[in-house]
Amino acid sequence: MSTLHKQKLLAILIIFAMLFTYSSVFAASGSQKPVCGGKDPEFTGYEALKIDPPDDGDYTQDDFEVSVWFSVYENTKAYLEWESNLPVKYVYVKGGSHDEEPENCIKTGNGNSGGYLYTYGNNATSDSGLTALLNKGNPQEISHVTFYYKIPDIVTKGSVKVTKTFTDGNTNLSGITFTLYDDGVQVGQDTTDSNGEVTFTNLTPGTAYTVVESGGPSNYTATYNPAGAFEVVADQTTNIGVSNAPDTVVTKGSVKVTKTFTDGNTNLSGITFTLYDDGVQVGQDTTDSNGEVTFTNLTPGTAYTVVESGGPSNYTATYNPAGAFEVVADQTTNIGVSNAPDTVVIKGSVQVTKSYTDETSPEGVTFTLYKGEVQVGSSQNTDSNGEVTFGNLTPGTNYTVVESGGPSGYTATYSPAGAFSVVADETTYVTVTNTREELQDITITLKKVWVSNSSSRPSGWKVEAYIPGEEDEILATLELDIDETTFEIAPGTIFSIKETGINNVANWSATGDLGDGFEPNEDTTYTITNTRTTGSNPRTPRTPTVLKVDPEQPTVQEIEIVPEEPETQPEPEVVEIVLEKPAAKPELPKTGGSGMLALALSGIMLTSGGLFLRRYGRK
Repeated sequence: MSTLHKQKLLAILIIFAMLFTYSSVFAASGSQKPVCGGKDPEFTGYEALKIDPPDDGDYTQDDFEVSVWFSVYENTKAYLEWESNLPVKYVYVKGGSHDEEPENCIKTGNGNSGGYLYTYGNNATSDSGLTALLNKGNPQEISHVTFYYKIPDIVTKGSVKVTKTFTDGNTNLSGITFTLYDDGVQVGQDTTDSNGEVTFTNLTPGTAYTVVESGGPSNYTATYNPAGAFEVVADQTTNIGVSNAPDTVVTKGSVKVTKTFTDGNTNLSGITFTLYDDGVQVGQDTTDSNGEVTFTNLTPGTAYTVVESGGPSNYTATYNPAGAFEVVADQTTNIGVSNAPDTVVIKGSVQVTKSYTDETSPEGVTFTLYKGEVQVGSSQNTDSNGEVTFGNLTPGTNYTVVESGGPSGYTATYSPAGAFSVVADETTYVTVTNTREELQDITITLKKVWVSNSSSRPSGWKVEAYIPGEEDEILATLELDIDETTFEIAPGTIFSIKETGINNVANWSATGDLGDGFEPNEDTTYTITNTRTTGSNPRTPRTPTVLKVDPEQPTVQEIEIVPEEPETQPEPEVVEIVLEKPAAKPELPKTGGSGMLALALSGIMLTSGGLFLRRYGRK
């Protein structure tokens, strides 16, 4: 590669580096939006500081101060960097013009001139890389810059003056420290002057101020006025008085504890005694070789107690005096603690054995031991042998054991019956034998109820109570004209009830105690109800049957044939009997006369009756 080519390549790299530097270093942090028109944007509630012409320097308006610097690109002021003392919401950089008006442009007037508006969501106090409008990717010259800001509200401050005094004429008022707090946060600390005064200024008004004294002379108690928290008011001084009164001198008393053993034990040293005043520990020490320990400098009072710890085991301490005692000023209160050896009690035990007269397992049955009405220890469950043991029992009488959690239907027999004794160093054996109770059968009533406007019943129905199985065990049956029956079973027997035949008959339905899982424990009645519904499938009425005869004079008679059950049958069939004269025929000799007519009518009526019976006769 020639030297000329290398120089050209180096120049291209330098240009790319400069562009990268401008794009990264001079990129503004505020969001950028174009402005169209010759006027600056306006924002309600914000002050505006306009810098025109755009020169480097410091600019001030009221309490707002801002420093600006402009960077030059191709002999133009192209980039802005700024820093202010107050938060800025918007910066408008004016310069350049639009070739075409952008869609998202902020309109401030007519014309193509404009700039960029930079918005800071949380306000800002500095930024860099701000530009005016770009021309083919290059910034145009900045004509002026406008900053938009708000002046913060001015809070008027208050002050606190603390004055220290002594009630006994003490004149050592200087050098006493006071610390000021606002809602628990320290906001000031200073020491009093020769007049006992200290002042805290420039305080934000509030109601949770407190002041605390430290470094003053001992044996004094401070009283604050006002007591507790106080208020600081704007443009006012809150006066706090702190009056110190000397503490009352209390003459103290003492307590001497002496430890002894009733059995001649001489191990008297190293036993710990703790002293309490109304439940609050005020001292602790160990006995010397004489079994003595003394507590001094005690405030007189009547609620003192002393407790021993760390002594030999198997002894019981007796205090004299017992309970609380009094400490008297300038006196020593003597407490005697006598220890007697404990009586050794040899314990006993109880073993309970559970059994059943049948094949039932005795494992897992719970037994609870009582002495009188007080439970002794925890309840226990029997092992696979039906045994459970209660140990470490104090000898005595009136022990009882109670079973729970076993299967029902058994009667428990205890041996010994009732209360028993526990003997030292012995095991008391208790047996509990459970015998199956004889259960008396219960009576079950199976009942059928018919709901119908007719006395007729369908044929082929049957109700059965049975115990389900590979072959059902029939307990009772209702059928034909049997509407009620009873049978006996053992309590808790599970059986089912079903009805067959009725649901296949039109207009009949079965409800009531039907199904599985009946398990009565007492005499019970189960009812099955069969209800006849009104005709859901009525027959279509027939056209009246017309019978013609040959009387001398034609007449018409209607005979109504009523079915047995009109509420569920179709409309009564009307048989129309027409007696009419036939067409003229050669006359025959007249024989029979009215007798023949009567015979013809009888035949017609018999024929009609036969038709009726054929249609409505009971099956």
